[in-house]
Amino acid sequence: MPRPHQHSGARVKSTTSSRKVPNEGPSKKAVSDEGYAPIGGRDNSLYLFRALGKICTAKHNRAPLLVNPEDAFKDGNVVQLLTRSKGFPIQIKAATVYGDGAFGHDQSAFTVVVPEGQPPGVIMLRNVFFPGCYISIRKNAIHGDGKGHKFCYLRVKPLPDNYVMFESVESPGQLLALTAQGVCRSPVGLGPGDQEAHFFVRVQKQLHAYSTLIMTPFGRPSIMNQLRDQSLIQLYVKSTGTYLSISNSGFVVFTPNGNDAHTFFKYSDRGMGIVSLHSNKYPGFRMRAFNGSIQGKGDDNINADFRVKENPDGTVVFESVSCPGINIGIQAGPQYVVGLSINLVGIQNFGGSQTITKTPLN
Repeated sequence: MPRPHQHSGARVKSTTSSRKVPNEGPSKKAVSDEGYAPIGGRDNSLYLFRALGKICTAKHNRAPLLVNPEDAFKDGNVVQLLTRSKGFPIQIKAATVYGDGAFGHDQSAFTVVVPEGQPPGVIMLRNVFFPGCYISIRKNAIHGDGKGHKFCYLRVKPLPDNYVMFESVESPGQLLALTAQGVCRSPVGLGPGDQEAHFFVRVQKQLHAYSTLIMTPFGRPSIMNQLRDQSLIQLYVKSTGTYLSISNSGFVVFTPNGNDAHTFFKYSDRGMGIVSLHSNKYPGFRMRAFNGSIQGKGDDNINADFRVKENPDGTVVFESVSCPGINIGIQAGPQYVVGLSINLVGIQNFGGSQTITKTPLN
């Protein structure tokens, strides 16, 4: 995946927030080979910044929030599988699996099929554009022309930081894997430490609600239990009452006005603890990480996906998937704060009047 780098004309500095967040990006942490993990101009009222993502250097023994993979891989869900080595979706082309797919193309999307008579965690992946083609592992090779037979049965293996691996049921130990050049490699002789076999799951169509209570590493229910796809939320710093916003020019801004419609975001649940935040005022704008900074507009691809992490004090961190260590944050006085509070927002219209309700979640 692309590493954070400097945005033209601006420097990315170390975070000086009041909430220290560990850098748990995928390029920073190796996975043990011993086994699998269990299933971020100023005026009198508005501060305008090109919101730079801050690279967090604090290190704590804090486990990432993990969502049950079975919630992403339920029968009928539509998913994209992004390679950890390249950062693009896999696709089927000419009956072959490649790692250079486009985010908006059906060749890069797969319908989850749960085969009958198999234990939990076993699935098949059927291409949306070529519905007769499944990913299969047979004869020590990876193919894109499977027909739904036993060679298409894949066991989902969860990894830290919400990555997964796919192991052949028919040939145990053989894994779906692609090189950084987007080419299939041999599925033989791979293990949890081989990043070419790691995939990030992006849910495009979620047919089912979470089946289990999501818990934080600190032993309490996650805030994600209270949020559903397309919920309307606000992100703010509780101590200063400073809110995150996107201007009509697509700039990330911060404001003390909690009733400003620019501060309302649609929470898009990508599954596996990954979310996107879209401006409710300007539907084409969204929070995204690019060139080492947080911006307010751009394509709806992996740059707009953020991994949800929770701090011991209940605040939430949104870490970029494509730029690990870059977090959404709010400039609150002299500090750039990445541990944020969330309001669940409700809007009701009666004739010409509007009622807005806000429920603090943390």
